[in-house]
Amino acid sequence: MSVRRIWNQWLSYVVPRYQVLSAAPVLLKRPYQLYLYNNWHNGDVIFSRPLYQKIIESQLFDLVIGVYQNAAYLLEDLVAQGVTLHISSMKDSGKGCAGDLAYMCPSTHTAVHTWLGQYPDTHPHTWQSTVTVFNRLMQLHKMDFEIPYLPEDTPMVRFPSQKKSVLANAVYVENGHTRSEHSDFIFDFQTMAQQFSHFNFYCTAPIKLNLSNVHVCAHENLVGLSAISEQCIAILGKGSGPFLCTYTEKNRFKPRAVCGYDTNRWAPFWDYPNNPLQYFQNREEVMDFLSLLDKTCA
Repeated sequence: MSVRRIWNQWLSYVVPRYQVLSAAPVLLKRPYQLYLYNNWHNGDVIFSRPLYQKIIESQLFDLVIGVYQNAAYLLEDLVAQGVTLHISSMKDSGKGCAGDLAYMCPSTHTAVHTWLGQYPDTHPHTWQSTVTVFNRLMQLHKMDFEIPYLPEDTPMVRFPSQKKSVLANAVYVENGHTRSEHSDFIFDFQTMAQQFSHFNFYCTAPIKLNLSNVHVCAHENLVGLSAISEQCIAILGKGSGPFLCTYTEKNRFKPRAVCGYDTNRWAPFWDYPNNPLQYFQNREEVMDFLSLLDKTCA
C-alpha cells in the first residue's frame, strides 16, 4: 500500500469528509438557520422524518441535515423540499454510535441533535418524546418556535412512493437480527406457512427453509420494505429498522405486533389514538394473531 493511500485512509478516519447534496438555492431568507442530525441508527433516523417534515412545512428554517453515508437514502428525498443534506463519509455500523455528525454543521447554523436519549423522560420512540426534545432545544438556543404535541395529530413516516407488488393475503414479517439486541424472537416459519398456507409471508431477512408461501425481501432497503409493508394486510416484527419503516399512513390501523420486545426493559414506541400494536412474547401468541387475521379475511 502506498504512503499516499495510507495517509488518505488515516485522514478519512481522523477528519471525516462529507458530501453536500442540495437543490437550487432558496432566495427567500429564513428567520432561522438550523442544522439537524441524529448520531444513532436507522430507526432513529426514520422516526426523525416526521419532525423534519414539520420543520420544513413551517418555512421558517434554512435547514441542513447531517446523516451517515449508508443512511443518506432515508433522507435524500427531502432535498427536493429545500433541505441541504450533509452526507458524512462515516458509516453507521449498527454497534453503538459511529461518530458525532455535529462536525458537518455550517458556521452559520445552530446544531440540534434529535436523539431522544438526551433526557431521562424522553427515551420512548414516540411523537411526544420527539417534539419534547426538539422544543427544549429550541428554548435552549432561544429560537421562538415550537411544535405543539397533539396526540390526535401524531404524524406517520412518509417516504417517496415506490411500486411494489405482493401476492394475496400478504403478511409482512421483520425477522432479522435487531441492532440494539432488544429482541431475539425467532419466528416459526415452518408452522406458520403450513397452518396458514393461503397467507404469503414477506420476510425481511433470509431463512434456511424453502417454503412456497414465504418470500425473502432481504435485497430491499428500508424504503423498499416500507413500500412492501403497505401492500400487506398485517405486520409482525421485532422492533428494529425494518419494523419502524412500516409506520406509514397506509399502515396506521393495520393489525400489527412486535415480538420478544420487553417493555419493562425497552421503551414502547410511536403510540397514537387507536394504535393497533400488540406485544407478543411467544409463538403461540403469533399463531393466535394469524388465526384471528384468518377469520377476518374469510
